Amino acid sequence: MIAVSYIHMNSGEIATVQADYVPATHHEVVRVVPASVRLSLRDSNGSPTATVFLAMDLVRQLAESLPDLVMTHDVEEQFTKARAQGQG
Repeated sequence: MIAVSYIHMNSGEIATVQADYVPATHHEVVRVVPASVRLSLRDSNGSPTATVFLAMDLVRQLAESLPDLVMTHDVEEQFTKARAQGQG
C-alpha cells in the first residue's frame, strides 16, 4: 500500500480550516487508496482555497508537533504583552 499526500490549491484568503478523516477506499487502478486526513482551508464565503490530503504518518507527525508550536506561540505572546506593559 502506498501512502500518498498531495495538495490542491486556489489563490485566496484563508478564513477557516476544517479537518476530516477520509477512510481507506477501494479503487480500480490503485487497488486501495489509504486512509488520510483532508485539511480544507476556506475563504470567508466557505469556498475552499486549498485542500491538503495528508497520509496518516504525516498526520501523526503533525499531531506530535502542534502542542509545542501552540505553547511556543502562547509563551511568545505573553512575553510580548508583559514587555509592552513594562514599557507603558
